[in-house]
Amino acid sequence: MFSTLNKDKKRIYTKYHDPKKPFDHFDFMNYHGSGYHKSTGLNMSQLRLGIKRLARASKALPRPVIKAKLLEYVLDNTRFFVNSYDYFIGIYAWGREISDYTVYKWDEEVNTIKKKAEKDICREGYSAGTAIAWLDFDHTVPNWDDLLELGFPGILKRLEDAYKNIPNPTDDQTAIYQSMHIAYTAVIRFIDRVYQYAKQQTFEKAPKIAECLKTIRDGAPKTTYEALQLMYIYFIVSECIDHYQVRSLGYGLDQTLYSFFVHDVDDLGTPIDEVNEYIGYFLMQFAAMDNYWGQPFYLGGTSYEGRTLVNHVSYFILDVYKELGIYNPKIQIKYDDATPKEFMEKIIKMMQNGQTSFAFCSNDAIVKSLMSRGSTYESAFDSVISGCYEFKKFNGELGISTVYYNLLKPVSLVLDNGLDTITNKQVGIKTGEISQLKTFEDFYSAYLKQLEYMVERVQGAMTKLEEEIPYINPPLMYSATFESCVKPMKSAMDGGVNRTADILIIALASAVDSLMAIYRLVYDLGEYTLQDFKDAIDANWVGYDKLHRRVLTLKEKYGNNNKLADMYASSISKKVTGMFANRKNAFGDEYTIEAHAARSYLTFGNATKATPDGRMYGEEVSKNASPAQGKDKNGCLSLIKSVTSFDCSMYNRACCLDVMLHPTTVSGTEGIDVIYGLLETYRKLGGSVIQFNIFSVDQLKDAQIHPEKYQNLQVRVCGWNILWNNMCKKEQDEFIKRAENL
Repeated sequence: MFSTLNKDKKRIYTKYHDPKKPFDHFDFMNYHGSGYHKSTGLNMSQLRLGIKRLARASKALPRPVIKAKLLEYVLDNTRFFVNSYDYFIGIYAWGREISDYTVYKWDEEVNTIKKKAEKDICREGYSAGTAIAWLDFDHTVPNWDDLLELGFPGILKRLEDAYKNIPNPTDDQTAIYQSMHIAYTAVIRFIDRVYQYAKQQTFEKAPKIAECLKTIRDGAPKTTYEALQLMYIYFIVSECIDHYQVRSLGYGLDQTLYSFFVHDVDDLGTPIDEVNEYIGYFLMQFAAMDNYWGQPFYLGGTSYEGRTLVNHVSYFILDVYKELGIYNPKIQIKYDDATPKEFMEKIIKMMQNGQTSFAFCSNDAIVKSLMSRGSTYESAFDSVISGCYEFKKFNGELGISTVYYNLLKPVSLVLDNGLDTITNKQVGIKTGEISQLKTFEDFYSAYLKQLEYMVERVQGAMTKLEEEIPYINPPLMYSATFESCVKPMKSAMDGGVNRTADILIIALASAVDSLMAIYRLVYDLGEYTLQDFKDAIDANWVGYDKLHRRVLTLKEKYGNNNKLADMYASSISKKVTGMFANRKNAFGDEYTIEAHAARSYLTFGNATKATPDGRMYGEEVSKNASPAQGKDKNGCLSLIKSVTSFDCSMYNRACCLDVMLHPTTVSGTEGIDVIYGLLETYRKLGGSVIQFNIFSVDQLKDAQIHPEKYQNLQVRVCGWNILWNNMCKKEQDEFIKRAENL
């Protein structure tokens, strides 16, 4: 398999950056690789100067039109990539070059002029470690069905026809029409520019590339390769110029490619290995970009009638992924009792061999979660998985804001009467001096009051900031893919699709463990006072070794199937999700809630002083719906029972559990049965999302000492995989801490 791809793989890694030079995974778009032809466009200095001049000349135009003209300028003038070692083209100016004159500029106007007070509240939350909040114009899943059925020219024609049918268009409608028309015309013109170059080349792949470009320039794709090229071009233009991440490749990559694959193999007689090779080149684009967060797509699922959506393309994609040995893009698996066991076992074998870049999403949980948001049982089966593992409705759903809330911080605020001692600011309410908290009910009530105040303060500010988002970053490429935007000629950000405000809940386990330490040692056993805890915490546990050991060895910890701890995890989850149950965002649309940390577990850890769970200042807080690092000591089944002790669908966008397994317990055929059994147990008990790391503490310690021996060691972090050697030592140490308890 992959006679040419295996030859070309190393060269493709140089397409976006030089792998031999230092590289920042968080800043990946600001690197340029090799293979972009000087004759095809301007250098970056020339291009940036042209963007600056055009932005100045266009400033009187409506904002969507300004953005479209700048996007057009980039596509008309950027250098591009057509080479003998890749079937996919490339855009040199892929670093969001127009954003300084559009989204960043317009966002700053809101921050400093219109909504400064609200923005200051969000900044305060970040510095004090209570919340991380921002307007979100970076997570989209376009209408892949319409894009692939119509192609770029079909999207453009539908847009033109819709505008003709509007009797007296308003100025806003005209601006939206012009902006989307400019953008899609520019994309088609860019494809033609690349096509004209490709057809003049003489290398072996050139005729195939040229034929593909001609097809998608003139109409809809017909083959797998053409479909993938269109998806990739849309991705690059949307994510790297239009400033809207594309957070899923297809509506299930296996489902999206199925009809094209069948046409290739059955109608055209294309060898399966050749089609698979195109898939391989496609996946390599994202492996080479090496975005820290990973580029997602999903496989599997089940129809409303109970028929599995796993098909032979699902298996082929896994074969390609395995052969390439990559970890980016990352893959979500929709699974339930209809999912073939052999399909699941194939994935488990890949995990046993070190490829752990999979998140398993229970289709049962997805359906239940979306039904709680208003979907019917039937429509909930057509869900979309986006980003790390977020559940979305199928008919278009766009996030307008994101807030991460630190559930551990209110514990500190209770002990300090609302004062954040790190910033020395009164960020909480005064719930009383600790001498006034006579019972645990007093303490717990104070915790919930601090939690309520924290949420209300930040969310009130965000609701006002949300009002400005339609004017900050008009979504050009995305809006045009939805008929619900095109027919009334309105932007997706202005109501063309459902606009959700997204809430992410962090440090649930750390909060529960802290409350349990206070409950047991102060109010139940009376071994210590609240003042003892406060003194120890203020000293970062230095000089309080006995109390510290006592806290660390308590059995009442979340993740160990401890009834008391799990009941508090459930009650806090119900409290915080209930605060958003009937709440509406700035546009009257819904909130979605997720137990997911991204990298906020580090940010909040750095902004949260030592806490009663034994955590020291600066140490990370717990991730996702998982236990605090190293605190789950009763085995994997107890861990699963803790997480499923409450209704995971309360977190209606996802509730993810991270599991670490020792290699010796999951090796060989028996190991496959173990992991499969864990997946089924988690699903049947009502679990939502689950993902795995498989390694031993000895392996991780050796990898720290001898990184050269572990160049390909993958680590699953929150919702993506990175290489062990690309993690900082502090993060590595936390994984070692958890592995020590396996």
